[in-house]
Amino acid sequence: MPTKNFAARYCVHICLLMILLARSMTAYVHGIDIGNCNSPPPNELPCKDGSPKLMWFFNSSTECCYSYNYSGCGNGVNKFPDPESCMAICNPPTYTLEDSLPSLE
Repeated sequence: MPTKNFAARYCVHICLLMILLARSMTAYVHGIDIGNCNSPPPNELPCKDGSPKLMWFFNSSTECCYSYNYSGCGNGVNKFPDPESCMAICNPPTYTLEDSLPSLE
């Protein structure tokens, strides 16, 4: 039945587009460029004012997020407010095509 095959293919394309959209929206909502995940760990300069704040950076070699004390000075771009946003942006769950395909049974 051609209509059923067309509907299944259409659904697969829509599902894949939704996954890509969700991934790009995550980075946009947090205002962080995914390319920052591959940047070196922060090399922050000590500040004279204020106390350090706990922040997180992504280590692309280990694919994990680690904490550090952010002084508020410096220009490191690989920094996140919490481990959840660090992992969600830099190491999101991966989906295979098989995960996205609807069952045709």
